[in-house]
Amino acid sequence: MLVLTVSTTLPWMMQSSNHGEIHRITVYVGLYLTALGNGGIKPCTSPFGADQFDITDTTERVKKGSFFNWFYFLNTIGSLLSTTVIIWVQDNVGWGIGFAIPMILTSLSFMVFIASRRMYRYKSKGESPMTTASQVVVAAARNRHLKLPEDCTTLHYPPSSPSEATFSVQHTTQFRFLDKAAIVSPSTQEKKGVATSPWRLCTLSHVEEVKMLLRLCPAWASLLVFFMITAQMSSTVIEQVPLARRATGEDRGLTQPQRLGVGLTLSTLAMAYLALLERNRLAKAAIGEAVSIMWQAPAYAVMGVSEVFTVIGMIELFYDRAPDNMRSLCTAFGQLAIAAGSYLNSA
Repeated sequence: MLVLTVSTTLPWMMQSSNHGEIHRITVYVGLYLTALGNGGIKPCTSPFGADQFDITDTTERVKKGSFFNWFYFLNTIGSLLSTTVIIWVQDNVGWGIGFAIPMILTSLSFMVFIASRRMYRYKSKGESPMTTASQVVVAAARNRHLKLPEDCTTLHYPPSSPSEATFSVQHTTQFRFLDKAAIVSPSTQEKKGVATSPWRLCTLSHVEEVKMLLRLCPAWASLLVFFMITAQMSSTVIEQVPLARRATGEDRGLTQPQRLGVGLTLSTLAMAYLALLERNRLAKAAIGEAVSIMWQAPAYAVMGVSEVFTVIGMIELFYDRAPDNMRSLCTAFGQLAIAAGSYLNSA
């Protein structure tokens, strides 16, 4: 934001034709730095906020569900202000002031974040999730000729500490090929006391974490289509209320699959309505009649509701269904679905 602000306020960049190329480069550098910064912040913000709640406490677990609702609500408020107030300032006051306002607000939020660092709950730093996933795939490929045991207790599962046992990952029968990464081969058994390379033998918990990532792929694929749809429309600000909790008995009102299902269904209905509306518009245009733009309003309203259900469901899904050390990575996959959907829509 600082680079963008500078690019619009320095007179020698704006007025001198000799520095036109420098000005253009500065603008693009500012835009790419902003995109890079957002890519680093967005996948970490919601997981870090959710980590402040103790999931073993019933009250805090309910509050964590409300946190995702408020997180998306405030994000939408920020988007509304940026597309109304900030654009008005840029058009009527100047681009320099328009960029300076978010730059100052971002700087203030950063200072508040740093000043409050002693109040946060931190989790111990674990292994790189990408390294762990790669080790499981490579080890499974190396052990592809080994036969899977009938008893999963014979797989490599070293004893965990009491704190880790609380959040232990249970063995599942899906994607059993990956279980070969945790097979203790006869040659490994003979080398007792010698550490085996994690690229040849992985723990069962690491194997199950990779399986969790694979289970999230269908949800990610469905979100890709959804964000291709929403990229064509602006959303409306709608806040969920806890009324659904009394109807469903769920702490969060609706489960993550239910929220995604509602959101995807509503988006499908909205696009079907728009398709019928466009066919009617073309038929009217052929005979010289016009169709009021207000006929599009219902579709915008429905898409706004569907985005609330889908985005909040997506944030919760990629947080709750992800391994502890892969939550930021899984949240980044959700942001990747938004980026890919927008790109495919404009391609």
